[in-house]
Amino acid sequence: MRPPPGNAQGNIGLDVVFTLITCGIYGLFWQNRLFKACNALNDDEKFSFLSWFLLSLITCGIYNLVVQYQFGEALHRGLCKEGAPGNENLSLLGLLLSLFGLSIVVLAIEQHEINKLY
Repeated sequence: MRPPPGNAQGNIGLDVVFTLITCGIYGLFWQNRLFKACNALNDDEKFSFLSWFLLSLITCGIYNLVVQYQFGEALHRGLCKEGAPGNENLSLLGLLLSLFGLSIVVLAIEQHEINKLY
């Protein structure tokens, strides 16, 4: 396995605490870190934080649901490519949890999947 891209590995407990303390602002940085890690795993630039943020605002969160589904698929594909066990239901799980407003749980699950590599 190759070394982690940048600061891809995260402490999930601290990430959750910082997100809660900052009323979700740290979660944006966390999401950006996950996007960068997934892009590095798949050797592409499919996920852009700025476009995700702006389109999620414009569509009142609907775009986020689409991206969470696509991100789950891409993350699973990248993990399998690296030989790590991946959750094939990650995309559906991300979509459903985001739909019910549990995005912080989605971030934690996705971070856990990325941490399996490192």
